[in-house]
Amino acid sequence: MSVTRRDGNAAVVVLGDLDAWAAQAIRDATGGAVDILTETLQPVATTASAGWYGPGNVQKVTGQSGRIEVISTVDLINGVVRVSVGSTDTRVAGKKGAPLPSFVHRPYAATTELKAVTRDQFFAAPPSTRVGVAKKDNDAIPLKKGDWIIRVVTPRASDGKTLLPIYVNRPGKEAVQGKLTELGAAMAAQMGRKNG
Repeated sequence: MSVTRRDGNAAVVVLGDLDAWAAQAIRDATGGAVDILTETLQPVATTASAGWYGPGNVQKVTGQSGRIEVISTVDLINGVVRVSVGSTDTRVAGKKGAPLPSFVHRPYAATTELKAVTRDQFFAAPPSTRVGVAKKDNDAIPLKKGDWIIRVVTPRASDGKTLLPIYVNRPGKEAVQGKLTELGAAMAAQMGRKNG
């Protein structure tokens, strides 16, 4: 379990011995509800990661957007502990500070990519798809200097849907709804200990 402490746009991730101490304090304060949520959401995080980086979705894994895992966030000001499936990436975008991975989506139906072809294929292609001749090698695409290049619809073309609801939000909500009785019992038992 990694514990994240947020204050506005600043975030601190607690690791090591301090993480173990914080995790135990959260367990004690929530009567084990955090453990139930973590165990419930772990399969969602594993499946989300496999689907997110699976065929037809994100192809290049740079590590910049973090890993998809179960994250506990503590809001000490409001006395709230959140357990969710999310990215370890702390970068945010926009005025509301939305996490960057929430904008990742599948390729759209008209998404294109560059393709090296023969000279004859280049001139047989519609003029609107012709790009030209590569002036230098490009390993990322991959193209070699002197290749004739056209633009084609990518074989990964899809519906353009955002990945977060598909792989994280909906499955996470369904998993937690299945554990509501168990969560309620753990929290009620903890409240009884505090009040009794």
